[in-house]
Amino acid sequence: MNVHGKRGRRAVAARQAPSGLDAVMSLSMVNSSMSRENPRKHSMKLFSSVLLIASIAVLSGCIPIPMKHHNLTAPLISGTVTRAGVPVSGTHVQLVDQFDDTGAPAPGALKDEAVTDQQGHFTVGPLSRVTKKRVDLHTVPWGLRLSSDDKTWQPGWLVDPTVYGEVPKAPISALCDFSVDSKSSAIDGDLAVAGNGRCILQLVEKTKK
Repeated sequence: MNVHGKRGRRAVAARQAPSGLDAVMSLSMVNSSMSRENPRKHSMKLFSSVLLIASIAVLSGCIPIPMKHHNLTAPLISGTVTRAGVPVSGTHVQLVDQFDDTGAPAPGALKDEAVTDQQGHFTVGPLSRVTKKRVDLHTVPWGLRLSSDDKTWQPGWLVDPTVYGEVPKAPISALCDFSVDSKSSAIDGDLAVAGNGRCILQLVEKTKK
């Protein structure tokens, strides 16, 4: 029985994949030997070698692959618009993920708009942006605004755009009343965020089974 033959095969199988440096040195040797061959064959072999080195570099972690993240910028909000307890239909409710200091949507802001039904109900959101890095803690410039004619807008729930916090991942309920000028409410969580307007916002509590 050929013992040396088995040991030789085991040694070959136990070899590790070539490192990035070994691959570069191998490419140099291949390039030198191929330069004396047909130019067309030389180009094809060189291209294959470059692809091989790039694959090895990616697999070994030498070249980072950028990841895209969907960052939540405004939560899902469902609510009712009333006037002194009476449902108001046809009200435009707009969720905006970026307001400026004047209470108007900032340039490039994402929006989602709904019109209340006969019972005054609406649902807007959520809003998210695709970024190269994940963002959990940032300013909270998002908010709601209301309009009866889709022209003149009134603050539904706005915060100080310089305040830091988290966008709630849980659904939010809203109670908006046109009969009052402004209310103050806070969304509970790890970092409670307070806002002012005609709407009261709060987290929707999950019912226990």
